[in-house]
Amino acid sequence: MAIIPALTVGFINYIRSLNQNYENYNKQIDNACLHIDSEIRYLLRDLKELNKALIKSDLVLNANGNITSYVNLKANTAKGKIKMSPEVFGQYELNLYNMLKDFVDSFSSVTYLTVATENDGGILMCPTSDRKPGYDSRKRSWYRNAADSQNSPFISDLYISSSKELSIEITNKIIKNNKFQGVLSTSVDLSYLKDIVATTHIGKTGFILIVDKNHSIIAHGKNIDAMGKNLIEYNKAYEKVLKETQDKAFTTDIDGIKYVFHLTKSKNNELGWKYITVIEETEYKALGRKILKNLLFIVMAILLFCILVIILIMKYFIKPLESISEALYNISLGEGDLTVRLPLSGVSEIKNISRYFNKTIEKIALSIQTVLKTSKNINGLGEKLSSHMTETAGSIEQISKNIENVKEQVLTQSSGVTETSATMEEIIRTIHSLDRHIANQVQSLEELINIIHSSDKTTAETLNILNKNDKLIDELVGESSKGQNVITESEQEVNKILDESGGLLEASSIIQNIASQTNLLAMNAAIEAAHAGESGKGFAVVADEIRKLAEESASQAKVITASLKNLSGEIENVSKSSRNIGMSFGSIFDKVNQVKKRSAGIMKIAEIRKNQSEQLLNLIKSVDSITNEVKAGSAEMLNGGEQVANEMKSLDELTHTITDSMNEMASGATQINTAVQEVNGLTQQNKTSIKELSEEVKKFKV
Repeated sequence: MAIIPALTVGFINYIRSLNQNYENYNKQIDNACLHIDSEIRYLLRDLKELNKALIKSDLVLNANGNITSYVNLKANTAKGKIKMSPEVFGQYELNLYNMLKDFVDSFSSVTYLTVATENDGGILMCPTSDRKPGYDSRKRSWYRNAADSQNSPFISDLYISSSKELSIEITNKIIKNNKFQGVLSTSVDLSYLKDIVATTHIGKTGFILIVDKNHSIIAHGKNIDAMGKNLIEYNKAYEKVLKETQDKAFTTDIDGIKYVFHLTKSKNNELGWKYITVIEETEYKALGRKILKNLLFIVMAILLFCILVIILIMKYFIKPLESISEALYNISLGEGDLTVRLPLSGVSEIKNISRYFNKTIEKIALSIQTVLKTSKNINGLGEKLSSHMTETAGSIEQISKNIENVKEQVLTQSSGVTETSATMEEIIRTIHSLDRHIANQVQSLEELINIIHSSDKTTAETLNILNKNDKLIDELVGESSKGQNVITESEQEVNKILDESGGLLEASSIIQNIASQTNLLAMNAAIEAAHAGESGKGFAVVADEIRKLAEESASQAKVITASLKNLSGEIENVSKSSRNIGMSFGSIFDKVNQVKKRSAGIMKIAEIRKNQSEQLLNLIKSVDSITNEVKAGSAEMLNGGEQVANEMKSLDELTHTITDSMNEMASGATQINTAVQEVNGLTQQNKTSIKELSEEVKKFKV
């Protein structure tokens, strides 16, 4: 009868051990897949945040029409391509390229950042990549898939990059004022997954496979060369594996060897990836066979021991052992009373058994008492440990969330610092331009001062000519007075008057010459007034008056000449006409006096013009001095702006360093959070086990 319970207990332990082995294997698989899936999820999340930050920057939003289009360009390299050179194509494209380069340098998994625009098919890549003539990004599949997709970002299928690495692309639409401007695409290198898969071991013979939704192999734990190949084409035996449902272990043959497979779908639904774990069936069931062998050995040993005990009992101990059986029954199936003691009676062997039984029960009672006391202490400690671990898990989770928030803020700050640096560079270029304009203004003021100096010289020459004219007019007045006196002396001086008429003709010629020079002076004055602009309008009016006076003087000189000629022709009738001649000379005398007065007025105006020119010169010199001060201030602003730009570059570098550190902190915090959650679960299990132990110990009476 004893063999049946032994077999039952052994079989139950065998089943439990086997199930525990499979459970540990499945847990190991789940942890491995969860680790890889988490790495990918965090990578995609970070890259989505990167794209989201970039498409909101002004440089990307305004790229449409501002970056180079290769549609109509000709080849300029030996390979028949067009060299992509942001530093040559313009400052805007260079600024955009530098911003993209900062982000590429900050993320080791990013191989390319690409901006493509809608208007003209322009494209800019970081790192740069030469394009073929006529290249139009709008016709490329990666552009069209993202532009036509309802999802943003759009995640591409797996492909092999030009550097022979497995990659995917995350592409976002660029939207400005609710209008589609183009796309921003991030190329991600997945080659690091092969290292993770290669170092992830499932037992001795097990390994992991990762395939995408098109059954292309992303990573293979045993064969790196299989990456990028179709799984079914690689080995048709996997076709059955791909048809199975998730979380179900199943067996199939590959190359004559039986393997146990376990299919797990990625929780990143947008990727559609699958994780396939493979282990040889012999290793998978090895522990069960070992347990079964041990069980058979134990059962056989128990069987032999039971047969021997039965024989001994039948010979010597059937009756004396009834009391022992009774006591053991009470302990095992009764109240668990460990205070019971057997009487020391019977044969010596029975006495010894009773004595040793009593001592054994006494030791067990002491042990149970110690266990009971210790279990109470452990129970209290378990309660405290459980409480503390629960609080710790909550704190670690909160710390992880805070680190994620700080990381997002640091990414936002990094983008803002980059934009501020670009703005400072634009301000410095503006100050450079302003400095050149100020230098041009200083040169213009110096030229204006030279023109005013020249005008002053012309005004001085005009005054000199007017002084000479005034002297000639005084002489003319004297001569006219003498002529008038001579005419009053009458006819006997007719011959003398005839001789003097030649002098009068000469004087008339002089007047005409003066009128001509005065007219020329008026023209020069009008030109100078035009050069003076608004301040020369008054001088222009005076110049016009001088011109009119010169024309009138010339006209009068012609009249005098005609009169003298007529006088020569009519000398014989001079006696009769002497009175008329006297009146004519009186008129000439009056007009000459008028010319003298007008000449004096012109001289006064010229003096006023000279004073105004001096005042204007002083004012312009004052403006020139202020302009020089502005130029010095502009130089100081330029120097300060360059210092600020250098500081902004240093701040940009520091921000990128902080961003890298925050990424490492976020990854570490996630791992710590996972570990703490597992420890918390173990703590809860420990608490339950302590309670169960305490309840079992309390069943004994000590």
